[in-house]
Amino acid sequence: MESDIKKRLSCNVKFFRCSRGFTTKELSLLSGLNHSYISKLERKSLNITIDRVAIIAKALGVEVYQLLE
Repeated sequence: MESDIKKRLSCNVKFFRCSRGFTTKELSLLSGLNHSYISKLERKSLNITIDRVAIIAKALGVEVYQLLE
């Protein structure tokens, strides 16, 4: 189950990032998170806290649930 959630989150972050025309570098600047952190998230290479999910959701202009569904 955990890997399903990671996959869903990483795919949704990448989907919303690309649909807004952001690079991973631009999303990192908007969110205040490190560029490599965003890249690792999209590659499902890390565990992320719900606080950081909220930061990324805000930077992308979406609700947290949209990144998790």
